[in-house]
Amino acid sequence: VVIILVVPAIVSIAVMLSNGIRYNAIIAHMGRVGDLKPKVAVEIPDEAWSVVAGYQEFSQARLFEMIHEVNIELDVLMSSMVSPNQLELNVARRTMDTLRDKAIELGEQIKSDAPVVENEAKLEEIRDVAALVEDMLENYIDVEIDAAIEESSALNRMMVISLLLEFALLALALAVSVYAQRGLSRAIRAPISQLEHFAGLLAAGDLRARAPQTSVEELVNLTDSFNLMADRLEALMAQSRREQENLCAPCRRRSPRISSIIRWTPLSGWRNRAVRTRWCTSPAPCRTFSASLFPRGATGSTFPRSFATCAAI
Repeated sequence: VVIILVVPAIVSIAVMLSNGIRYNAIIAHMGRVGDLKPKVAVEIPDEAWSVVAGYQEFSQARLFEMIHEVNIELDVLMSSMVSPNQLELNVARRTMDTLRDKAIELGEQIKSDAPVVENEAKLEEIRDVAALVEDMLENYIDVEIDAAIEESSALNRMMVISLLLEFALLALALAVSVYAQRGLSRAIRAPISQLEHFAGLLAAGDLRARAPQTSVEELVNLTDSFNLMADRLEALMAQSRREQENLCAPCRRRSPRISSIIRWTPLSGWRNRAVRTRWCTSPAPCRTFSASLFPRGATGSTFPRSFATCAAI
């Protein structure tokens, strides 16, 4: 039951984590590409225009430095992408090389004191190439947005499927637990009922009643203890019967002799009292009978001493 519940949950969590990682990576890449757009579309053309307009020397401009920063960022993005949408970035990276070539040509024209019209024309080419790179980055962002939406939808579907699967597995686990509990109850109830039955037989006087061995581990010791108790009880009862028979045997052997002594005694009072005493097999009547023959204070009795100490007749 635990495996049924845990394994699908672990698989679902792993899949959701994987989708979540891809989704976060897509969002992060879109943010980094979005940061490149103003640098490519605005900052690089403005830097070239300041050189053409004469606001700064070409050697002092940060034109090549900014192009290099954009190229490095694009290389890092392409090497760390988890999305297959790399075509737009590859094209943008190659276009940045073209933009760098245009910046080199602008520098050569300025060094050669080319006419302003030619420098302005080269500036327009730089702006066109920068705009082309910006469009490519925008296309990449659009593609990544679609991929993010797809990943989000897949994540939501996985969550719904995971919840439904967990509910179904929970219901299955409950059903299996109920079935197992009933089976276990039946497996334990049958030996207990047998034990109750044989205990009733033992209580009713059947000392030979013994409970059969059971396969339920929890009831093995109880069954053995019950059978041991029955064995000991039967042995005690047999021993008690043997002792009772041994105690009554001497009285039965002396009974004829006692009768002849009572018949010929000259003491009619003793004889009549003794004859009226009921013969029995218990020690108390024997003592009563002996007391009848030998009242308190009587001496010189001619009866055997063993008769006075008899335990049973």
